[in-house]
Amino acid sequence: MWTIKTTANFSFSKLLRKLPKIIEDSLEDIGKDSANTSKKNIDKVKHGVPLRTSTKIARSEGFYVNNKRVTPTRSTTPLKYTETLYNSIKGDKKGLYMEHYGILHHEGDSRDGVATRPKREFIEVTMSEETEKELYENIKRAIKK
Repeated sequence: MWTIKTTANFSFSKLLRKLPKIIEDSLEDIGKDSANTSKKNIDKVKHGVPLRTSTKIARSEGFYVNNKRVTPTRSTTPLKYTETLYNSIKGDKKGLYMEHYGILHHEGDSRDGVATRPKREFIEVTMSEETEKELYENIKRAIKK
């Protein structure tokens, strides 16, 4: 009869103890990566829907929703008129946060079947290569005996 003896050069129990912290740290980074990517999508106008002529005129005259006066601008970057939405985009371990109307811009909005706000899909949940590499390295370190 043969007897086979195996040994491992890693510890699953050590990984199991450290995994919650590794995941928490990675989620924090993923939230920040997602916020940065969503902002870059706005900057690059990646969503591909240009402003309507009426919106460009309103911006140049300094009007906003409900005729509230704001500083006139020649900027034609959608979703970045007052920069309130843009500056509100933040990410952390619990998720991606922004002004409540951000999702309406992302999904588009209509009233009585008429599009009042075109769909501009700028929100992107992502993990950067750096975050992915860091996650891999943290798991590798945690599994070593």
